[in-house]
Amino acid sequence: MCENERFFVTCGRGLETFALRELSSIPTMFNIQKVEGKVHFDCQFNESLVVRLLQLKSVERVFLCVFRSSSLSSNRFNQVVHDCVHHLREPSLQQSVQRLLKCKQRIDASVTLFATFRVSCKSAGRAGKLYTSKRLAKRIGTALKQNTGWTTDLKNPDVEVYVHLNDEFLVIGFPLANKPLSSRSYLKVIALRTTVCWAMASLANIKVFFLVFNNRIHTLNFDTSIDGRQSS
Repeated sequence: MCENERFFVTCGRGLETFALRELSSIPTMFNIQKVEGKVHFDCQFNESLVVRLLQLKSVERVFLCVFRSSSLSSNRFNQVVHDCVHHLREPSLQQSVQRLLKCKQRIDASVTLFATFRVSCKSAGRAGKLYTSKRLAKRIGTALKQNTGWTTDLKNPDVEVYVHLNDEFLVIGFPLANKPLSSRSYLKVIALRTTVCWAMASLANIKVFFLVFNNRIHTLNFDTSIDGRQSS
């Protein structure tokens, strides 16, 4: 039986609506919420879903959400960080780790376990002044080490831990793929960001077999044509 899991995607500013549209087209999605630079959603966790999420065209990265707290106020920053660290020490975190492992194995069958990690942390606003990126990353890293036994590897970790804190929310996630989805394997030279090209093409309502003349932004041509073949 499939279990519900929380995810979120990151995208360029202004592309949230396109990401929301793509996610809404997947039948199992619910509780979809758009915020600046991100779209949060819940869905039933299964292998076919992982494949579908990794085919999204308007997003930068897809994350398995480990912790999220929103509607922060200055007098709650300390409490929210405390709750976050406590959550990362809970046995239930291992369930998220096992689901992440299944996602990674779907991409690379040679992945058998996780042993190393790196915390990528961003702090901003008043919350960032109270908890700098370095300070927050240290607290989260310590909690993860105690719970998982992982060791730190800043260059080539098995797991990257994404952390974003500002005056509105604190969110932590594990990326499903090591590279951004915007890094198209079939493009050697990118003239314009692929997610923007896809958004432009979707607004133009370009269909399969359409011929697009564009002598400057070559990325638009290739990304649109490849996407069309995959979806046909």
